[in-house]
Order: sequence, then structure tokens, then C-alpha cells
Amino acid sequence: MCGILGYISKQELKLHEGLIEMEHRGPDAQGIYEFQNLKMGHRRLSIIDLNEGANQPFIYQNQILVFNGEIYNYKELKAILLAEGVDFQTESDTEVLLHWLIKKGIEQIGQVEGMFSFAWFNETSKKLFLVRDSLGIKPLYVYQEEGKLIFSSEIKSIFSVLPEAKRIDESCLAEYLLNGFIYEPETGFKNIRKIAQAGYEVYDLDANLLEEVKYWNLSKAPKMKSSNSIIEKEIDNSIREHLVADVPVGLFFSGGIDSSIILSQTRNTILPITVKSSENDYKEAGMSSDYDYAMEIGKKLNIDVEAIPLEETETNDKFLALVEEVAIGNEELIADFTYQSSKLLSEKAKAKGLTVMISGMGADEIMAGYPRYKLVKYDGLLGLMKPLVRVFGKRSKWMAKKAERFQNYFDAKDFSMKYTSLIGYFSMSEVESLLESKTGIDRYKDKLDRLLAPVKGMSKLRKAMYLDYFGFLSHNFSVSDKSSMQASIELRVPLATKRLYELSWNLKDIGLIDLFKFKKPLRAYLLKYLPKKIVDRKKAGFNPPMDNFIYQLGFESILEVYRKNGLFEFVKEEVVREIAQKHFDKRVNNTYKLYQLLHFSYWLKNYAG
Repeated sequence: MCGILGYISKQELKLHEGLIEMEHRGPDAQGIYEFQNLKMGHRRLSIIDLNEGANQPFIYQNQILVFNGEIYNYKELKAILLAEGVDFQTESDTEVLLHWLIKKGIEQIGQVEGMFSFAWFNETSKKLFLVRDSLGIKPLYVYQEEGKLIFSSEIKSIFSVLPEAKRIDESCLAEYLLNGFIYEPETGFKNIRKIAQAGYEVYDLDANLLEEVKYWNLSKAPKMKSSNSIIEKEIDNSIREHLVADVPVGLFFSGGIDSSIILSQTRNTILPITVKSSENDYKEAGMSSDYDYAMEIGKKLNIDVEAIPLEETETNDKFLALVEEVAIGNEELIADFTYQSSKLLSEKAKAKGLTVMISGMGADEIMAGYPRYKLVKYDGLLGLMKPLVRVFGKRSKWMAKKAERFQNYFDAKDFSMKYTSLIGYFSMSEVESLLESKTGIDRYKDKLDRLLAPVKGMSKLRKAMYLDYFGFLSHNFSVSDKSSMQASIELRVPLATKRLYELSWNLKDIGLIDLFKFKKPLRAYLLKYLPKKIVDRKKAGFNPPMDNFIYQLGFESILEVYRKNGLFEFVKEEVVREIAQKHFDKRVNNTYKLYQLLHFSYWLKNYAG
């Protein structure tokens, strides 16, 4: 895993400073390539072929590549190229990728399986290709204005290269408040966006966009035979491919179905690491923890699982420092606090000499593993429960956080806004009041309607899963990339592949989920190794409990933080005060609304100038 950075500009920009900014992405080597008004830089974290010959920029004749990621079928591609007479000087997947592009052309990028973002330049044609993998696991940001193009693995490096690029996009604020993140390709910054998942863009040396192509589309997944047994074979193959490395490999083990599947196949070949938080904090928050199950699964599989305790957050200042670190580290408008858990585990893994970590991330989105998918699929039946939710929702700490979203789902009129109510915590009316405008909400609704257009004739479940491809899954990949790379750890996700998405898309809805079971293919897989009572327990999240942290701050203190960070320059103070007052009076549990506003305030403090 690495970091790439480059630009096209007649003005000299600060490429070296930008590479220093992302040193954590590649501490092993640095390289720079220059051609006329194009510069490309690379920071290397050595994973496959540790020799200097595999360093980047990788140059063959007049072709140059800077590449971030891993090509999991590189041996298969290499065999094809060898048969066609290509000579190789290294054992790296980087060289295979470059020769594949030269020999087969960009049109065959769909044959490359892996997680990647890269820039490929041809000195003869003077064309620059910016390319991203099918699921968008690896980020590639682009800053573009007339006569100037900057591309990078991280936004902060763009700011180092061109400080005046740091400008927030207020048109995205409603979307952020509704979700806690922003759907692809926007980021929250003006003129900074992501290259599309499964997409590439072609530029000339005047920074003109010549072509923009989608080489794969989930909504048009090819028809193929799919079944639990076919999916199981594909999972086994994917896990094997994701274990290939010339450095030590470990597993982020949550104790859930997804990481347990990986553990069952890797056994003692890699080190499983889990996180442990305070049980009292989980109890107070009405949440469940997977820690005990993780340890029990380890015993049943006869595997030692290493537990890493979350650091105690005993003071308000320490908690607020963690929130600010999330805002800075995630870069985009993403409030996800799991950044901290992932970063801690990555740091611990690095301290144990590990460089590659495996995760079960992505399986919930691909195999329909979230409870909200059940509501979407059976909303006609579950809608009959509205009166019960209204009555009993306030009696359970866990249910209190879900009840408002449940009600908002049935109150919304169209699917895009119904589904949004299941993702975020603020209602449309609250966002409109906070921003004193409905413009951002209308803009967001139009954006989601455009995203949904290719699947408008499909089921509600498929529409939800399709939106998550551009939103919830994308934001999870971004958080995991930033948090793991901060510790110079490469994170791999063998249950999140294009092939598994295609197999899932070819199953009937009932093959994925019913009223009683989620992600049925993965459940059937794991039942071969673990008892039903463990496999079918209630799903727990990766987020540490937040309730005590927020209550500990108190009404006046949290408002002072908001004020000091400049929050009230963007949202209406009276509305925030009312949300906070209801929470601290214990009339409503607004923990995550208040946390999201905290995150937003620290994001503004660091990025709004």
C-alpha cells in the first residue's frame, strides 16, 4: 500500500511538501517523475517484492506508473503476459499492472482484480490516465480548475501542494447532516472530488479532461449462476489471494460472522486481534459488545485471539481531542468515530511487526447484513408496528436510538429520503431548521434520485444496497484506509470484491435475507464451523459507546466547544441549543446528533480556514 501524488500545471507547485504530508502511507521509499509540466510522486509501503527494483514511479520505456494498492490476480495476469513474450525484471504486481496496460490497453482494466488507484502516463501520446478500482476501496482525489490538475491519495497532500485549495463546499452540508457522510464523488471541499468507483479519466498536458469512463457498473452486473456453494468457493479463493504478501499478515477480528469466516480459513497462519471496550459503557449505552463472543470463537477454533483494550477516555479534553483527530484524519465530511478503533488496532498491529491486516469489511453491504435492509424489504409488514414502537421505544436505551429513525422512515414520501432516515440521525425538518434553508436537502434528493435511476425498476432491497455502494460502503472504505494507513498498515478486505458483488446481485432477494436471517450465504458458510447460537446472535457494531462521553461534557461545555470552533457560523444556534437541552434533560437521547455536531465543529475549525 502506498500514496500517490501528482499534478499538471505550468505553475510550480509544492510536490515535495505533499509527499512529506503522506509519509505514513509509504515510509519505505519515495520517488518523483517529471515530464514537461507533469510531475508524479510516490511513497512506498513495501508489501510484494521488497527490493528497490520495485520502487516507483515504475518506468518501462516511455510508460510511467504510480500505483497504490494490490493486484490479487497478478500471477494469473503475469502468466498471460509471459505467454505473449513479455519479460519481467521484478516479482512485483506493479510491473505486471504496467505491462498489462501497455499490452492490453486501458480497455482491459476490468480484468484486473484488486484494490487500487493509479496514474499511468504515456510520454508518446502525452495522455495521463487516473484509474480507481471497481469498489472504490482505494481513494483517488482530484483537484481541478482551469489549466491545473492535482491528484492524490489524500486531501491534505493537495492542500500542501496548493494551500489555496482548502475551501469548503457549503452545498454539501445538508447531505452531511442527513447522513454523517457524503455520497461519492463529492468530499465537502470545493473543486475536490473522487475518481469514480470502477472509473477512469484521461487528461492531456493542458489539464483538459479528454474522456471519462465507467468500466464496470453494479446495476449491470453480468448474469451468472449463483448459489451458496458458488459463493463459498469464491470466498475461499478470495481469502487465499488476499493472504499473498512478503511481510507478516494479521486479522482484525470482531467476532462477527464476516471476520469469523476469515478466521475459520486462516486459523493459526495469521494473528487475530480484537478490541475491548468498557462493558459498563456498553451497558449504559444500551449496546452490545462482541468481545466475549470473539474470545469464545477463538476457543472453539483453538486459536489464540489477542485483545487490545480501548484506552480509557477519562477527561473531557481527551475525548474532544479524539473527536478532533477523527475530523482531521477522515479529511472528508465523515463523522465516523470508528476511525479511532481502527487506528488503535492498526497501531497495535504495527507494534507487533505486522504490515498487512485482513478485515471482514464490506460483507454487510454486499450480502445484506444490516437490520435496516430487513425494514426496507418488509416495510409493509413492519409498518404495522409503528404504534408499538411509539409506546415502547422510550423504555429501552437501545430502542430509543432506533425509534425516531423508524418513524422518520414511514413519514418520508419517496425512497431516497426514506432510506436516508435509516442512515442518519437528523430528520429533514431538523436539517432545514439548522441551515435555515431547504436548498441543500433538495439538492441532495436530486443527487440520490440520479444515483437510483439505473435501479429504479428493482426491489427496495436492491435500491438500498445500490445506494450503499456509493455511500455507506464508500465511507467505510475511506475511514478504514485513512485510519490504517496512518499507522502504515495495509488493510485488505477479501469479502468485498467485484466477483462477490456480482454473485450477490444474481441471487434472489430471499436468498440474501428474510424476516429472521441476514446475509444468508455467509451464515450458511459459518454454520459449518460454529454453533447456531453464536452465528445467529444479535449484530453488534464496531463503534465504541458514546453516551457517557457526551453526558460527561454537559450542556454548557458542549455549547462552548461548538461556539469556539465556529459551528454557529454555519448552523442556527437556537436549534442546536434545543437539541442539546432535550438531551441533557434526558427527554430524548440525542447522543449521536450532538457527537455529529461536535465532529462538524472540529472539521470546520481545521478546514474552514
